Amino acid sequence: MKFVKIIFLILIAIIFFGCDSTKPVEINIEPEEFFVIQADLINEEIFQGVSITKSLPISEEATIENMEIQNAVAYLKINGAQVIPLHYTNNGIYKPYDSLIAKSGNNYELFIKVGDKLFYGKTKVPFPPEVISTTLNNNKAVTKIIQKSDEVYGALWFVIKDNKVIAASEDFLSIDENPDNGFGESITVSTLPIGAEYENEIRNRNIYCMAVAFDKPYMNYFQTRINNEPIENSLLRSGGSVIWNVYGNSNTIGLFI
Repeated sequence: MKFVKIIFLILIAIIFFGCDSTKPVEINIEPEEFFVIQADLINEEIFQGVSITKSLPISEEATIENMEIQNAVAYLKINGAQVIPLHYTNNGIYKPYDSLIAKSGNNYELFIKVGDKLFYGKTKVPFPPEVISTTLNNNKAVTKIIQKSDEVYGALWFVIKDNKVIAASEDFLSIDENPDNGFGESITVSTLPIGAEYENEIRNRNIYCMAVAFDKPYMNYFQTRINNEPIENSLLRSGGSVIWNVYGNSNTIGLFI
């Protein structure tokens, strides 16, 4: 009988609380605006310009027309002396009036003004890596490079047949430096593993390795970029912020490298 009474009381509680009215509550959170700035300088290649955009509230459609910044004042300064004005072209891209070819060893500074917001970045175009040797080890291409001051290095593998690239590594295994070694000493970097499906290509010597040099700040970005990826496990916390090398007096996401 006691068991029946308990069930009866539970049913009354369910009915009582089930009849309670609810009222939706709107929570208005003002989204933070971020400016997104991105530019690449590749030795002996024409500079493709600076992309200047902004983040949008979730209620707005994410189109380039809504995100692009058209009213920025921007310029480059090369080696602290030569000033190169940048003008708006389209899709948030700002370019020099004349073609600009990036040169290794040059220092480049980026200045941007959008209203009362200021942004700044600095980078140095590295020299082409001097490769000492390249070998295969445990399905990885391993290359030894002469280390230069303020440069970091990565390596990529390629499968080339009949003068065509038929496969390539999707990313770098790591971006490395050897702080214990001075200028002119060597550093060893490895690629991601080469897939088992390319074992025949390894035997036929169709695997090639490319060493890539970056300005030193790129290593900080590479090592922290995973912090910008979505967290799939709700029990985990983010590892911290991504380290960018463009700074401003407002929220800034920027890579100038």
